[in-house]
Amino acid sequence: MQAYSISGTPADCLLVGLFKLVRRKPDIVVSGINIGPNLGLDDFFSSGTVGAALEASIHGIKSVCASYCTLTFGGISEDLSRAGEILSELVRILLRDDFPPGIDIMSLNFPVKFRGPIKLTKLAKSSYPDVFEEISPETYGWKPWQMDLYKCEEGSDVSAIMEGAISLTPISLERLSSMPFDQRLKDMAKELNKRAGFLI
Repeated sequence: MQAYSISGTPADCLLVGLFKLVRRKPDIVVSGINIGPNLGLDDFFSSGTVGAALEASIHGIKSVCASYCTLTFGGISEDLSRAGEILSELVRILLRDDFPPGIDIMSLNFPVKFRGPIKLTKLAKSSYPDVFEEISPETYGWKPWQMDLYKCEEGSDVSAIMEGAISLTPISLERLSSMPFDQRLKDMAKELNKRAGFLI
């Protein structure tokens, strides 16, 4: 297998690969397995791993992103091998049957020492608490990561991971970009145009 190394973000890697390295559009893009969680909206919109999957989907390529919920590398090789097997099986199913209608991305998260099962989940809506600590005056760093930073919402990816299950979260770009404009939003835009001096 030919492989390339690119200096940039995962989304940069996707774009360079798509526009400069491959001769035809891929059938599917796989981003990961990342070491570190990608759970809930907070992680989803700040994750490099998810960013590559989002970028692929924006360019019309279905994608899968996968993460292993730990920040330590010791003693996880067996788990990662098994996670890789499960990820491969998911990709085979998606290539055979295609993605469900309206779904662009599948986000897969593995807990430490997982034993299954795989649960269909939604993105948790909760955000992180304060995750920084003072190291010295005017210097701050990340607190040690731990699962209890997340709030457990029933049916969410966080809930599945806390139960020791694998979370499989379908993502729809259409739902992210097709919010209806109610009258209050229209009135706000109209007032803003008026205040800015634009005639519409």
